[in-house]
Amino acid sequence: MYHFNPQELHERLMKDIKPKFRYQEGMDLEKWQQDARDTLSRLLGLPLEKVEPNLIVDYEEETEEYIEKRFIFTSEEYMQTPCHLLIPKTEKESYPLVICLQGHSKGMHISLGRPKFDGDENSINSGDRDFALQIVREGYAALTIEQRCFGERGGTKEGPDCYQSSMSALLLGRTTIGERVWDVSCAIDVIEKHFPEIDSNRIGIMGNSGGGTITYYAACMDER
Repeated sequence: MYHFNPQELHERLMKDIKPKFRYQEGMDLEKWQQDARDTLSRLLGLPLEKVEPNLIVDYEEETEEYIEKRFIFTSEEYMQTPCHLLIPKTEKESYPLVICLQGHSKGMHISLGRPKFDGDENSINSGDRDFALQIVREGYAALTIEQRCFGERGGTKEGPDCYQSSMSALLLGRTTIGERVWDVSCAIDVIEKHFPEIDSNRIGIMGNSGGGTITYYAACMDER
């Protein structure tokens, strides 16, 4: 009998697999977490090389609801990361922060509720995707990060352009997920050092679709 279907092979192999990092009662939780984190870091192609952030604040604007600070920082050599920080106007000394990661879309302007291209308005309204604004209205500061291959960082007016970059990353022993997670951690470094309005002990992260994927991995990798 001949077997040509790889899916059948995969199903047979998965029946016998024993997850290497499954947690079992009685294990040292902190050691288990660290061992799993170290392995996940290697699989994601992390860490990347740390560099000076070279922070540039493009502008600061004030609306009726919040103060907006647009800034750019360097997350690794030759790679700049644009962000928007929205701070509520409630005159508190500091604010908890929620990092807002849009899903596969045309850019972080979706999270800010600012249509730029055809179809954006429908995407924002029907998908409830302007969550940076929603976060601010709940009294939190919100940080949007332009993820790699989206919007200003290699995207197009049709949407994200991830394929070429992701394949190149794999050839270099890296992953696009790892690169995006790295940018999130570097953004937290910048926030902690340069934005005293933020309570760096109270940082959350959220996202939808592809942004939800990075949310999950970033929370696994960065204990902050």
